[in-house]
Amino acid sequence: MRVLVFSFALRRSLHTLANRIGPGRMRALVTLLAVFIFFNFCLRLVLAVQNGDAQLFAPQRLIPALSVGALFDAGVASYFLAPIAWLLAFSSSRNSGSLIRLVGVLMVPVCLLWGWVACLELLFWHDHGVRFNMIVVEWLFYPHEAFDQLLSAHGSQTLGFLLGLGLGVAALTWVALMRLLLPRLGARRGRKRERYIAALLWSLAPVLSYHMLDVSAKDFSGNAALNELAANGYFELAHALRHSEPDYAQAYKTLPHEAVARKLALELAASVSQPSQPVAQSPEPLARDVVADLPGGDQRRHVVLVTLDGMGAEFVGALGDGRHLTPTLDALAADGLLFTRVYATSRRGTVGQEALTLSVPPSPSGRVLTRVSAAVGAVSLADVLRSKGYESLYFYAGNDHLGNMKPFFAEHGYGVVPLPGAVDDDELYRQVLPEIHRQHALGQTVLAQIMTRSMRGAGRAGQPLGIEDMVRDTDAALGRFMAAARQQAWFAQTIFVFVADRATASSKRGAHPMTLEDYRIPLLMYAPGRVQPGRVDTVASQIDVAPTVLALLNMSYRSHFFGQNILKEGVKHQRALLSDERTVGYYEDGVVVELRPNARYRLVEAGTGKVLKPDAHTDELLTDAISYYQMAAESYRSGRLRNGR
Repeated sequence: MRVLVFSFALRRSLHTLANRIGPGRMRALVTLLAVFIFFNFCLRLVLAVQNGDAQLFAPQRLIPALSVGALFDAGVASYFLAPIAWLLAFSSSRNSGSLIRLVGVLMVPVCLLWGWVACLELLFWHDHGVRFNMIVVEWLFYPHEAFDQLLSAHGSQTLGFLLGLGLGVAALTWVALMRLLLPRLGARRGRKRERYIAALLWSLAPVLSYHMLDVSAKDFSGNAALNELAANGYFELAHALRHSEPDYAQAYKTLPHEAVARKLALELAASVSQPSQPVAQSPEPLARDVVADLPGGDQRRHVVLVTLDGMGAEFVGALGDGRHLTPTLDALAADGLLFTRVYATSRRGTVGQEALTLSVPPSPSGRVLTRVSAAVGAVSLADVLRSKGYESLYFYAGNDHLGNMKPFFAEHGYGVVPLPGAVDDDELYRQVLPEIHRQHALGQTVLAQIMTRSMRGAGRAGQPLGIEDMVRDTDAALGRFMAAARQQAWFAQTIFVFVADRATASSKRGAHPMTLEDYRIPLLMYAPGRVQPGRVDTVASQIDVAPTVLALLNMSYRSHFFGQNILKEGVKHQRALLSDERTVGYYEDGVVVELRPNARYRLVEAGTGKVLKPDAHTDELLTDAISYYQMAAESYRSGRLRNGR
């Protein structure tokens, strides 16, 4: 009996609400809202199938995700329904045919947008396992470069198919939508007062959506893929545009500046001289003098730093893979110094480039590099080597406008060598060899920083390759480069550094975003007769590469780096810094500390993903994590990292 009473009351309440917000013809707005929610419901099911994890379809998981998603869908729909509400409120009472034709025309671009965005979301989910984020914001700023990148990664047939699929979905949606709207639009207008009240209510909806809906509402579970299913692509993109550079002090957990400065100074103080002033009063808390370990001064060698696009540890035979995909890297590892427990700072290559070049923690926005420069202007590896008489050069196989890489490297002390657009790795290496030879002939010592792109390549005959084929191509091109380099007069005077730029794109979807093993990458330093071969099992980060290279060159210098020499300080302080969009992480002693927006944090056991309760040890790790990221944010804003340039 109670169930019947409740059901009757609910139906009556919904009927009253529908009459209030949809009198007469304005009931068409309710239909539009329902169709948009259903459209995104279907999209979520397709994304779940594409994800390949059957556990996502468990009712106790899928139903909450779809419910949260419907809430986001309603919030997004309110923005385009509000102007249509006023159109219907002021529509003529006599000529419903004109109104139907007008709405039909308006729905054409709307349905095209729905169809093509849905197909783009399918592509983005396939590549990244998430809904839209800052990568799409970069696409909006650099559409030509983004299209070239997608074309090379997926091929013209795939993009053409998606374009046609989007058009077909849009056409079917338009037909179905108009069939549902026709009887609504042909109905009576309703009373003027009721129409205007309804229009005001629809206009209030986007205001409420703006102030009440928060992107964090999607994080209702511990499963990253499930949370992403609950998100709405339009909402995620708008959020990324509005919050491209979050204020760290307002969004994340912080500590007093003096405590952070003191803590970080202690972390970085091993084997370096003390700052000339007490840390709390020093205008440069990061500044310290790094003293070379050996007498005799600088050991000037050319440095060739090859950044291998997307080359995760899971592909490298020397790091445990049994598929024999990387014979070149494996052979180099046998004769070089292989670091087996180095972790990327991000799944995004631009963030990895910042870590390698500036030795800085990842920014929560992932946009230090793409913000370019003048606001950051941090001391780079090139700046330190320039003070030692080096010429620093940057080579990129892709389009260096995407992500602002060209101005970024130019601002930070590199000469950017122009290439004829996006080229394959073999062509890239062919450009590198004569440039180093020319500088060597002039008596100039060189830092050549090279960024490959085979892992984004279109493959043979313009067709996209599988991930294993891309790994083989990357490794084979590297083998041809090293064979040619061995014939050069400068080879014996060169340290080669091979490192990946990012966590591999094929990281397991649905796993916790801070799963440590997903971030492991190869780091190899190779210089026969100069660098003793061996394996280093110390836990380290991409931000430690630059200080370690400088240590191998036996250089003393004034440091503003967050990183440390893996072979010395790193042995005593083993840690890694990670990021995944708005979440930044710190790993040490088997624990990952996650710092999240709204001053939230989480402590996770790295091996199991188990959420831990705070204790004295994790409190210390939390302080370490906050110290790195808070000091980095403060230094970006204050310009302290520019000191010494």
